[in-house]
Amino acid sequence: MKRMSCLMVLFILSLAAFMPANALPAFARREGVSCQMCHFRVPEIAEDGRAYLLRGLREVPPSTTTGAEAPTVPAPALPLGMPLEINWANYMTVMGDSAVIAAKGEQLAFDAGGVDLWAAGPLDPHWSVSVDAAFDTEGGGVDIEQAYGQYITKWSNQFGSLRFGQSLPFAILVNQGGPVLMPLSAPVILEAEADTGTGWTPTTPLRTVEVGAVNLSRGDVYLGVAQPHLDTDAEPHTDIYATADYLIGQTNDLITLYGYFGKASLEEEESFHRIGAFVNLYFTDSKAVLGYLRGSDDTVEGPALDNSGYFLLLEHLLSESLSAYARYDHFQRDLFDDGTESTNGPTMGIHWWAQSQVWVVTEAQFLHVMGEPAGQTLTLGVTWAF
Repeated sequence: MKRMSCLMVLFILSLAAFMPANALPAFARREGVSCQMCHFRVPEIAEDGRAYLLRGLREVPPSTTTGAEAPTVPAPALPLGMPLEINWANYMTVMGDSAVIAAKGEQLAFDAGGVDLWAAGPLDPHWSVSVDAAFDTEGGGVDIEQAYGQYITKWSNQFGSLRFGQSLPFAILVNQGGPVLMPLSAPVILEAEADTGTGWTPTTPLRTVEVGAVNLSRGDVYLGVAQPHLDTDAEPHTDIYATADYLIGQTNDLITLYGYFGKASLEEEESFHRIGAFVNLYFTDSKAVLGYLRGSDDTVEGPALDNSGYFLLLEHLLSESLSAYARYDHFQRDLFDDGTESTNGPTMGIHWWAQSQVWVVTEAQFLHVMGEPAGQTLTLGVTWAF
């Protein structure tokens, strides 16, 4: 309890040094906007951030509507989609994270986190690229978390898109997490593995090709095929996923639907199916996400290895520089030793834009794993970017 109290004191003291948030690196620098335009909190993004990615890392196009009700969109400083000089300010960002973790019954721990180097942006009116090299500062080593190219047919309210390379499906990457990952919690069903030995989770990087049809006045739809990038000898299977967005009514609130269907090869002729479904609701200053995942054996000669789970995430912007979030997780899986294991509990957090390039998150998590004492964890995490 004393360790948790110390962390809370540190967080309150940090609030006393409050400075207003301004523009953030790379994307914000080249577009001349603040980080809050695209993010509820890092790495969670808002409706504008999702649209920015769908357009191939480009701003909103100028409106072609005429009349008194035409929306006002500021004219860009440069022609939209045109390449800029390849330099640090326009295309590259370095991000890092670390955290202090106080868990019930354990010593206070420091997580050194990692450092990511992003190089991303539009190369011309049609092409854009994104590469993320992740450096593990504690364990050593470098991984390419994602590297993809994207082509859009034209710069207007309606266009087609082709994306290919190694990445995460849009709904996973931009709504639930993805690099840079602060050493805080993600929904359990996105991190927990079925007891199959394949190592697959919904946030496993995918070697993917996806096509999309976008009508930015109302919505869009994407369809992709992918093979998970697994560090095991399991035979990869070609999975499919789909994403659809729709703007609701005159308020332009957004609903996003995401579905995933895949298969993992197990021993001999056994295999394991997995399905996932996510619903995301975006409002002006709030967001709600409901996620569901289920996996099951195709043939069972030994113990069943089924699993299922869900989470509900709610976020709200309290001010320009402060947001709060809460989540409830439930996950259950069958085990090789002919038993079951369930995990459930709430998570609550506060995200603060301390400065234009520094973000602070305080998170409390209360997860209970069946057969074990209830876990209580308080984490103070800091992410920086240049």
